[in-house]
Amino acid sequence: MHRKILILVAFLLVLSGCKNDNEPVEPYKMSNKTIETMNSKTEQGIYEISSSKKQLIIYRGVKKGIQTMSYSIKNNILTILFETEQLNQPQDYVYKINSNSTFDTIQVTIDGKNEAFNTVFVQ
Repeated sequence: MHRKILILVAFLLVLSGCKNDNEPVEPYKMSNKTIETMNSKTEQGIYEISSSKKQLIIYRGVKKGIQTMSYSIKNNILTILFETEQLNQPQDYVYKINSNSTFDTIQVTIDGKNEAFNTVFVQ
C-alpha cells in the first residue's frame, strides 16, 4: 500500500514539474534591436512590437513597474492583467505573445483599468 502511494506521489511531482511551452503570454528578453527601438520612447505605458515572426508587448515603467502579471482568455479576447508598484528607476517589462486560435484580440488592464497601446511598431 505504501509503495503505491509513493509511486503516485512521485508521478504527481514529475507532472507538476512539466511546463506547458505553449503559454499565450510569457516573459521575454529584449533583443538589442528592440532596445534601440524603445530608446526614443519616454512615455510610460504599453507598447507593441509586431512582425511576421513574433509579437511583443512592452510595459515601459517610468514611475511604476510590474509587480504581477496574469492573463485570461474569454470570448476570443486575451486579457493581460498587470498590477504595478512604485519604481526607483525606469524599467521595461517584455512579454511575448504566442498566437493561437483561442483568441483574436488583446486587451491590457493595468491596476484594474483598460489601457490602450501607446505605439505599435512593425519590426
